Amino acid sequence: MILGIDPGVNCGATLLGDNGILLVSALFRAPKGGGEADRAAALAGEIWSWAGGNGVGLGSDKLVLEWPQVYQGGKQKGDPNDLLFLAAIDGALAAKFPTVQVIQFKPQQWKGQVPKEIMTKRILGKLRSDEEKTWKTCTQSVPSSLVHNVVDSLGIALHAAGRL
Repeated sequence: MILGIDPGVNCGATLLGDNGILLVSALFRAPKGGGEADRAAALAGEIWSWAGGNGVGLGSDKLVLEWPQVYQGGKQKGDPNDLLFLAAIDGALAAKFPTVQVIQFKPQQWKGQVPKEIMTKRILGKLRSDEEKTWKTCTQSVPSSLVHNVVDSLGIALHAAGRL
C-alpha cells in the first residue's frame, strides 16, 4: 500500500492499495492550541490510527510525504517559518511508521510549476470510474475550500505509484 500525505494544518491523506488503486482518502485537522511539536505529534497519531485501521504497516508499504520547500527570492509565498510545522508533521509521521519505506518529494518534484486548477484536473483525471465513486464518497464531507489538500495527497500517492 501507498499512504500519500499532504502535510498541513489541514492535512490530506490518501491510501492506495494493490496496483496503486484508490482505497480511501481523508482530511485531518491539526488540533488547536499547544506547541507545534505537540500538535504535529497528535495529528500524526490520528493519521497513524486511521491508516493502521486500513492495514498500513502490515507489509511492504510506503509512506509518501510532500516535503516542504523554501523558495528563493520573490517566489516564496507567505511566511517561510510556516513550513517548519509541515516538516514537523512529516517527521512525526515518519516516526509513527517505522516499518514502512518513507519517500519524500518536494512539490517541484511531483507537480512542477503546473497551476493548481490544471493539476487538480490532471490528478482527478487519472482516476478510474470505480475510483471516482470512492473519491466522491471520501470527499463528500470535506469542505470545498479544503478539498485541495486531499487532492494533493491523492496526487503525491499516484505519483509514487507511477500513475501521474
